Amino acid sequence: MRKTIHLVSMTIEEKVIKSCSTIVAAFFPVNRVEIGLSQQRLADNQSAKGDLILRIEKIKVSDISNVFELSFDNEGQVISQQFATKIETLKNQFPLPGKEPSAQIMVKKTVFMFLAGLTGQKNPWGILNGMRPGKLITKMEELGYDNKIQEDILDHYYLVSSEKIKLLQRINTVQKPYREIKEKAKQVAVYLAIPFCPSRCSYCSFPSNPLSAKNKELIPLYLQALEQEIKLTAELMAENGLKADSIYVGGGTPTVLDVKELEELLRTICDRLPRKQEAEFTVEAGRPDTLDLSKLKLLKQYGVNRLSINPQSMQEKTLDRIGRTHGISELIDCYYMARDLSDWTINMDLIIGLPGEGFAEIIDSINKVLELIPDNLTVHAMALKRGSAVWEESYVHNSHYDWAEIEHEIEDRILSAGYYPYYLYRQKNIVGNLENIGYTLPGKVCRYNVATIEEIQNVIGLGAGAASKLPKRNYGHENIYNPQDLKNYLERFREVHAKRKRVLEGAVGIS
Repeated sequence: MRKTIHLVSMTIEEKVIKSCSTIVAAFFPVNRVEIGLSQQRLADNQSAKGDLILRIEKIKVSDISNVFELSFDNEGQVISQQFATKIETLKNQFPLPGKEPSAQIMVKKTVFMFLAGLTGQKNPWGILNGMRPGKLITKMEELGYDNKIQEDILDHYYLVSSEKIKLLQRINTVQKPYREIKEKAKQVAVYLAIPFCPSRCSYCSFPSNPLSAKNKELIPLYLQALEQEIKLTAELMAENGLKADSIYVGGGTPTVLDVKELEELLRTICDRLPRKQEAEFTVEAGRPDTLDLSKLKLLKQYGVNRLSINPQSMQEKTLDRIGRTHGISELIDCYYMARDLSDWTINMDLIIGLPGEGFAEIIDSINKVLELIPDNLTVHAMALKRGSAVWEESYVHNSHYDWAEIEHEIEDRILSAGYYPYYLYRQKNIVGNLENIGYTLPGKVCRYNVATIEEIQNVIGLGAGAASKLPKRNYGHENIYNPQDLKNYLERFREVHAKRKRVLEGAVGIS
């Protein structure tokens, strides 16, 4: 049952309390976290039936430490604890890499320690709940911090486990040769969205539309609009001397298009978009039930050099449970058909934490995928997202499993097979408070993944629900989003393009 957790304080400012909400959500996935409570209920320490109250108060302040008292009220059953948190001196010698003030970090650490003791959970990422934890390593390198100082800061301030610190440092080392993209302002990544799928998976919250009769009727109209957006973007890129370093056609499932539709789209991309000669060209063919030899030949003909064929699980019962419309043998046949046709780089995705799967099922899926020897293997920890079927059903992760142990076993098997990690990102409400991590065989790193996850390249996103990340005139990036709703996209894509044009042409180093 989904509950509401009220995070309240009368002595700490609201913005600091708000910053703790992601920590609370990590310990209590699916439950709603709200900031504050009515003054009367707060004074009376009352909670509504089914609600929980987490209160944190600053009860003593001195030059060297703060003392906090935390209490957790579960329908009248109250657990309280005090914490004395020293004001650290390390930051005076080595400034912290993030934007958060040390006082806010102090409160978040206190909340984390209290909830870790209350629940017995070991959340390996500590108080880091952002999508891109690797950016802290990058920032510390820019500040000249060696590995030991990085470890001290991540451990001492952010409570990150030693295993995760070493993982971030290893990935940072792998990514260094690819960070030169950052210096090439005239190179961009182009993402194109095909928001249609044969069916909707139970965990999916993407703007993807199952192939109902109504949605099938929209596909031609959608493709016409997308092709117009491609042509407008191509003109903008040419005018400003931009070339695509990578092109990524995602979804949904792009290969749900029929052969004629797919060829028209590929022709428009290849004929129109300016790109580097050695550009990556990726197409997600995640659902093997949408692929056949004619489509694969078409992808090869138009220069696609990276392909995703994603099982998510190698368990028949799981595929049926989550709403996939293909079997394991179909996936394997599709994989070998693609392998026989071209030397493209093939990625496969697996998800841990799917309903009904534990240690045995997950490790069996890992072993079966490793037998296929894909060039890239991405292991996602399932995230519970609003808009997905599992969220609406109030599904809760199988909390009785030791997810850290499962992850260690997965990592050992993948590393032993010759792969190494090359990118990582995190999401809210993720199983075991873990992460999504991409592994690669030597020489098969996906530049698009590194560039977009680490935010080291400008991105132009085309199609419904696609996001563009473009440089601002002075500093940073501006995110520009296409509407997710198909009809809304058809009506507004020119308006969004005009905004992209204004931002790009106004940016320093582009015009």
